[in-house]
Amino acid sequence: MNRLLSAVLALVLLAVLLPLAGCDAAASADAVFTQYLDCLVAGDYSGMFAMLTPRVARDETDALNIEKDVYATAFYEVCGTRLEESDDSASLEPQIPPGTTAEQLAAVQALYDERIGDSLYLQTVYQSIPYDEFEAKHTAIFDALGVTDIAYSLNSVTDGVYLRSAAYTLTYHTARYGDLTYDFLISLQLSSAGEWQLAWSPSLIFPDMTWGDAVRSVKLPAQRGEIIMSSGVVAQNVAMYAITAETAAISDKAAAAALVAELIGQDADSVARRLDSSADVVTIGYLYPDEVTSYVRGALDTIPGFSIVESTQTMRYYPFGEMLAHLVGYAGYASAEEIEELNAELDEGEPLYSEGDVIGKSGLERTYESELRGVDGNRFIILRYDGSIASVICEEPAQDGLDVKLTIDYDLQARLEEVLDNTLYGENTSCAVVVMNPVTGELLATASTPTYDPNLFARGISQEDYEAYTSDKRAPFLCKLTASAYPPGSIIKPFIAAEALMDDVLSTDYVFSGTISDDYWTPTGFGTWVSPPIKRAQVNNRETPLNMRNALLHSDNIYFAYAALRIGEARLTAFLESLSMDEAIPFELSVAEPNILNERESDTPISLIADMGYGQGELLVTPLQMACMYSAFANGGDVIVPRIVEGLYAEEGLLSAPVSLTERAVHREGVLSQYAIAKIVPMLEDVVNPAYNGTGRPLRVSTYTIAGKTGTAEIGATKTRVISWFAGFRTGVDEEDARLVLIMLDVDNEDQYNAFKFQIAREMLE
Repeated sequence: MNRLLSAVLALVLLAVLLPLAGCDAAASADAVFTQYLDCLVAGDYSGMFAMLTPRVARDETDALNIEKDVYATAFYEVCGTRLEESDDSASLEPQIPPGTTAEQLAAVQALYDERIGDSLYLQTVYQSIPYDEFEAKHTAIFDALGVTDIAYSLNSVTDGVYLRSAAYTLTYHTARYGDLTYDFLISLQLSSAGEWQLAWSPSLIFPDMTWGDAVRSVKLPAQRGEIIMSSGVVAQNVAMYAITAETAAISDKAAAAALVAELIGQDADSVARRLDSSADVVTIGYLYPDEVTSYVRGALDTIPGFSIVESTQTMRYYPFGEMLAHLVGYAGYASAEEIEELNAELDEGEPLYSEGDVIGKSGLERTYESELRGVDGNRFIILRYDGSIASVICEEPAQDGLDVKLTIDYDLQARLEEVLDNTLYGENTSCAVVVMNPVTGELLATASTPTYDPNLFARGISQEDYEAYTSDKRAPFLCKLTASAYPPGSIIKPFIAAEALMDDVLSTDYVFSGTISDDYWTPTGFGTWVSPPIKRAQVNNRETPLNMRNALLHSDNIYFAYAALRIGEARLTAFLESLSMDEAIPFELSVAEPNILNERESDTPISLIADMGYGQGELLVTPLQMACMYSAFANGGDVIVPRIVEGLYAEEGLLSAPVSLTERAVHREGVLSQYAIAKIVPMLEDVVNPAYNGTGRPLRVSTYTIAGKTGTAEIGATKTRVISWFAGFRTGVDEEDARLVLIMLDVDNEDQYNAFKFQIAREMLE
């Protein structure tokens, strides 16, 4: 009876107390919801972890049990039998069944090591997490996304005596990807001790996440901008082919490595190291499309485990080979030193370079590196344990590099390449050619020969090919347009004539009256002359008298030496400086400094001043700069700034839209007077007019009237070599038809080479 009464009283008391407990639990459950979210906002991961249910929050005992279970599972999968229970429940040492071989145990150990080190596997199978991984998962994800702040709003709470849930909205504020907002559902369970515990899972980080999932950042590679001209791409991106190997299918890796290395031109040891990878499939290397021949495909098919597959990897390709190589340059993989140097040049916030990046190594590829480079994008994905993608968290699209469009006229450039191939010969011959619009400064065609194939460098040049270039005494790597300065010879004479007119030193009608004996003249009246007499070229049927027009017609050294002496050192050097010979001409690429006179402690010998009158002495200038100086005769007196880049373009669908365009610029304004131009240009027309006996009469351009000047500068102590020049431009044409050609030949001092410059110039000026 007493026992029955006690039971009834207990039931009544329980009926009374349970609702009271429910009210208190409800209040504390709401507090736990808020507390958890506040801890998340504050980054208090230990506070969050303390709220997890014991089933989820793995402690040391749980970890020990999991390790034992992982080993037992691995043993069963390998041996097909189960382990016997250990007498010591706290021990990891299993009871190995009799008859188990050492090979089996090694396989079990390998499988155990793989799984116990795979946190995603452990989470997937056991749906629990230790604190260090709990904290690391949150911090790694938030750091990768650049989360700067977290905000939440508690939307609703579902009541329950032993189970409570709440719906809330959470926003991750990021500087790079904007606000990422998600809706969540969180659950609490009431423990036997009367405490609310969090039923946590990775879905409380992102709704699509589950046990075993990971967040991965996938790089979205930007395409390097291309270098283009009026018709065709000079530097383009091509998709590579990957040579892959299934490591398990290769029995003799050393032998396979030797065969493949020889086939694709790589080092056998390097290939062997890649084959030693633990990965199932490895990439041995990449081939350009033109390297994937039927022979290569067939040979690889005979080597078990190897394949050729199309790749997303792109590399630089120069479809025109040597054309414009010095100016365009080449791109290739960045070295560690180059990465360090480039990163030091970046502005704050710009993405850093890293191993495997392709960079411009020389030429416009290097000059416009930041514009061509582009910016890689990122895509954050939720990756399932099986490798599938659950969802995309956020994405920052790649920003492809801008295209650099050249001012080069492809048809004219192709014609220049053809005429050089058909004209120049000999192992001692090199040249530089500038074809430009002298009004706008646009380069229409250029050449520097000999040259090199940038594809060899983009792909990784062999030692044999490199030594072939470096052993060529004509210096194929040297851009003779811009990087080397030469004595201008007689093409300086029109400028000397212009200064003589502008400074009222000589008139066009002035006739030289000094004593010339057998084409030699010893200056008098300018101080003591201790040098050999000045010699002029022997001319048959020389026109007389020796005035300015006839002096230009026959390129008379005596006349212009006299003019230089009359002008004097101070005024002559000041004039040459005004022409821009005091500094390198501005250009997209580096240009060598010109030279007027070397520094000296004593007074300049008067013989050097005389020599300057016909382009010798210590005068030096690059072909590009000399072309810009000649532009002053063709555009009204300005030394134009040369430009090879028309502008930068961005691809918009199938079209390209200009981002920025270069504009005409003047380096030195009004260096020649209109009077001087009006007097001298007709004289230069006579120089190339076949009706007269001028030095340029072999030119014979029939479609336009040309004004031009030849020049020859002897070099070296033995004077066995010469720098042979021609400068000419169309006259009486509109801006769009304006064209100037400057040619520099570095050749043996033999008459047979003299015709080269006229053949080249004729093709460019017609």
